Amino acid sequence: MLASAGCMTRYRQANALAKEGKFVEAAELFDQLAKENPTDPELPGLVETAHQRAVEQALGNARRQRLSGNPSSSQEWFARGLELRERWNLKLNGALESTVEDEREDATQYLRGLVVPMAQKGNALTAQALLNKQQFLLKHSELGELREELERIAMDSGQANCKRLRTKATAGEPHWTNLVAHYCEHFQADAPRRWPLVETFGEAKASVSVTQLSDANAAALQAAMMKQLYEGPWYSTGGTLTAQLAVNGGVSQSRRERPVNLQAQWTERVPYIEHVTKTFEEKVPVQECESYDENQTINGQSVKVQRQRTVTKEKTKKYEKVVPETRWRDVPRTFEYQAIQVERSQSFSVRAELTVAGQSTASAGRDANDSLSGYSHDITFDAAQVRPKRADFPPAEGWIAGRAEELAGNLALAQADQWRAKYCRAGAYDVENAARCVRAIAKLPPEAIDALKTVLGDDATLAPSLLRSNRK
Repeated sequence: MLASAGCMTRYRQANALAKEGKFVEAAELFDQLAKENPTDPELPGLVETAHQRAVEQALGNARRQRLSGNPSSSQEWFARGLELRERWNLKLNGALESTVEDEREDATQYLRGLVVPMAQKGNALTAQALLNKQQFLLKHSELGELREELERIAMDSGQANCKRLRTKATAGEPHWTNLVAHYCEHFQADAPRRWPLVETFGEAKASVSVTQLSDANAAALQAAMMKQLYEGPWYSTGGTLTAQLAVNGGVSQSRRERPVNLQAQWTERVPYIEHVTKTFEEKVPVQECESYDENQTINGQSVKVQRQRTVTKEKTKKYEKVVPETRWRDVPRTFEYQAIQVERSQSFSVRAELTVAGQSTASAGRDANDSLSGYSHDITFDAAQVRPKRADFPPAEGWIAGRAEELAGNLALAQADQWRAKYCRAGAYDVENAARCVRAIAKLPPEAIDALKTVLGDDATLAPSLLRSNRK
């Protein structure tokens, strides 16, 4: 049986949660108690019951939502039940196994109806996107065969589309051909030949001139900036132009130390004398006369004779007296001590300029300042919780590296913005110009989507996703 008061409190909490229908929370508490009390004979049964009820509740909710016409909510509850089953490695009873099978069959029918029609229409990217949204359910082993089936259907659809799209890829439409190549590679199919994109660069050089920047940080900054160049819309394999990236600016660091006087508040218990009037008691003697009987013999007869005598007794007497009494009060105090205030300041002001074929293409900057302050001393005064400390700051190199990453991110945004400004502002698009706009990897203009729909169908809106993971 549970011994400690803490265990009994959690035991009652677990039972209360179970009565409220919060079986997962109850199971977690019972689990903790079972681990802490491995010899308790009752807890394993309570744990098992709570686990079963929690899974039963989730599966029951899945069934009710399905019968109410809410398939999305039903799938979420079904996934929750499977997750709990796997978490606890739970062997379900026959009724729950039957419920799992019913929900699996319904999920199979629902997901097939969701994905297969899209794949059959040739919208393989859309079919994959739907599958990705359902991974919370499909990741469970009960749906493993269905997941493989639907992934294969989407892949087959994409490969069939690739075969069709390759016939429309020509040297005269290099951006469209490049997009088709991404599409085919995504679906592991033979891609068409890529043709040079005349607006892009295939080679880039960088120069970094940032004062007071260490060689290591300068190399890391250049690497981060170049990574963004080669992932941006202005670069492509076989690009015909040359790019130059100039990174200029400066960083600075300073440290200042100065003595300061500090104060710490504390409270002292101080005695003081208070004169108070108190009531005292004392025993005092008093004499009283009392009667008593005495036996005497008179004329040969025993006779009781009443006598009187004086006796001394004690009585309690009360009196008041003013006496001194020690009392205590809290007095606020201030503890003053000396320390060294340490201040570290640093700044980052750097700008990057991308030039392609001698033309300014994108620019980005990052300006930031940071100041940290702390105290160092060796003073100990426990009453005011004053203890020795040191002003320790995180390495400045980490802060500089973070700002460098932010600068690289700003350059990535600037490149995409300039690409959109130049190639995503047309009133009307053909397939080639729409594919050129896709390189910005952003939401496409409606007119560009309409143009791509003529060859990609509903997958047109997902075309930018093809470039996100593999920029070429």
